[in-house]
Amino acid sequence: MMRMVYKYDLPFADVVTISLPHGAQMLHVAIQAGEPRLWVLVDPAAPLEPRHFRVAGTGHPIGSPHLRHISTFLDGGALVFHVFEILLGEP
Repeated sequence: MMRMVYKYDLPFADVVTISLPHGAQMLHVAIQAGEPRLWVLVDPAAPLEPRHFRVAGTGHPIGSPHLRHISTFLDGGALVFHVFEILLGEP
């Protein structure tokens, strides 16, 4: 198994689904070139699986209690967003 850090686009949307290699470990979220990006530790040879994320602005309803906080990031202006992985069920 060879693990590497990969970067994925993270659209500004309430719920985002990204196909990631099995066992992927979320590391960080930040704005790069004006867009949110998700950095993930992956084994590129592992089979892909869908992972679901909730992106919420400060003060917005979060929803499901089955979430794990991944990262908080600024949009480059006055807004702050929080990224959670949805752990159980469909988004």
